[in-house]
Amino acid sequence: MVKRDTKVRLLGHGLKNKGNDCFFNSVMQCVLSVVDLTTFYSENRFNDKQVASKGFQSFIEEYKSSNPLSPESFITTLRPKIALLNGKQQDSHEFLITFIDLLFKELTNATREVINSSTEYNRIKLNNFIADTFFGLQQTTVICGTCLNKSTSPSIFSILTLPVTNDLNDSIYLYSKETLLQGQDQFKCNTCSYSKASKHSIDVLCYPKILVIHLMRFSGAFRKIDDPINIPRELTLNKEKYDVFGLTCHSGVLSSGHYVSYSKRNSVWYYFNDSSVTKIESPPLRKSDAYLVFYERR
Repeated sequence: MVKRDTKVRLLGHGLKNKGNDCFFNSVMQCVLSVVDLTTFYSENRFNDKQVASKGFQSFIEEYKSSNPLSPESFITTLRPKIALLNGKQQDSHEFLITFIDLLFKELTNATREVINSSTEYNRIKLNNFIADTFFGLQQTTVICGTCLNKSTSPSIFSILTLPVTNDLNDSIYLYSKETLLQGQDQFKCNTCSYSKASKHSIDVLCYPKILVIHLMRFSGAFRKIDDPINIPRELTLNKEKYDVFGLTCHSGVLSSGHYVSYSKRNSVWYYFNDSSVTKIESPPLRKSDAYLVFYERR
């Protein structure tokens, strides 16, 4: 007997832009490609206090049958919870990280700051769908340059912010590369109380099922890094394979620009530009405007 697929897999539909909604639309088109996410929010029931979760559920249902769909009702629902939804142009990275945190809090009544150990990280993943899907665990290590005392501090992340290099693999390498804290960044040791140049490194202990990478293209309000970067179709991270399934791209400057996205649905790639949706063979994977990159663990 063939087991019936009950997953909620969405087709590629457009999202209307009332004025400055492209940052929202581009992120949502990638988020809606996460089949486990659309399935979870379609099949579960949420109480009246879980305003964003109920709104997201309704948004998914409307998305199934409307093409293009106006996201205004969902944005209005989120606005009291997400201050940057104020009708102005916003940063898609800031919106996504806030949206993920909001969904997480509604499912668990906690904030990510309480997750300060690998034990707590594993516990929260068992009890919170958003944490299990989007949260990874990293550890920061600082070695004092005077007494060589080593201090470590674990933290969770939902989006990995990386420098722009020629290749995304190089960006990942640089993120974990040991650096020297000196000058204004000098570290004061809790053991010897001296401030001296210290060694600093970050190790990603556990990558999430859905890995979102944010490329640091903006330096201040007006300077943008437009260097192209190679985006691999697959990554190997801690011996796990990841496949790319979404990109958001930004043209222009931070204060005045436009977001579009590429996303994979049911093995078909789509190019999303607000209301306009185009099926494509494959997205361009050397991009000077790639801003958020979405990978899924096999």
